[in-house]
Amino acid sequence: MRRRGKIVLGSLLAALLGGAFLFASIAWFLWRESVDAERAYSVGLANSLGLRTEQIFLDTRNLLDRFNRLRVTPCSREHLQAMQDAAMARPYIRAIGYWQETERLCSVGFHQGLKPPRADRIYDNGVVAWWPSPQTRVGGVELFLMRYGEHDVAIDPRLLLDLGPNTKRQAALWVEQLPMAQVPANAKLPAPSQVKVGVHVDRARGLVISRFSRNALMPIDVVAVEPIDSFWGRHSQSL
Repeated sequence: MRRRGKIVLGSLLAALLGGAFLFASIAWFLWRESVDAERAYSVGLANSLGLRTEQIFLDTRNLLDRFNRLRVTPCSREHLQAMQDAAMARPYIRAIGYWQETERLCSVGFHQGLKPPRADRIYDNGVVAWWPSPQTRVGGVELFLMRYGEHDVAIDPRLLLDLGPNTKRQAALWVEQLPMAQVPANAKLPAPSQVKVGVHVDRARGLVISRFSRNALMPIDVVAVEPIDSFWGRHSQSL
């Protein structure tokens, strides 16, 4: 009888230990899954913002290249109409202009005779860039100018980052380690040099911080920050 009691007690103890182990395993698995999900989402957020910005720059360079090869008389009605159609199809482009050597002969949009004294960067790939500054300000907005060959564009940097309707997200764009745009305008985000490429889950502050870095056309960095709870809010709604 005593032996049977020991067997029962041992079985109960084993069952309890097994249940505790199973519970701990499930908890660890769920925690691991949550961290991986947060990382995957955050990397996706930083990558989606960075890839979109990179694609805008590449598309703009290709657009200018097509204008350089356009078989129309410079500054003719056909030329101006083509530039206007291209600018209207891209909301981030505020103007497109045609150059002859160091003079912009004609343009569509909001250049308004805008001509900074000298370029900030001349890349080996042929792109010439002017950073947003008081010298590129039109209508209260400091524009980013990009020239390739005989044409240039003025880009509104505020439209380079699209974070969607979630007001808890924050992001900033740097080009050549210089600030280009940030959403919201009063956001205080760490510089790229302070954030490793990839993702960091800061549980102490309840934040997911990620960084995208690429140099396809020019060196760009995007740093994105979002509260962890906003991720879980979206995740629970999708279940």
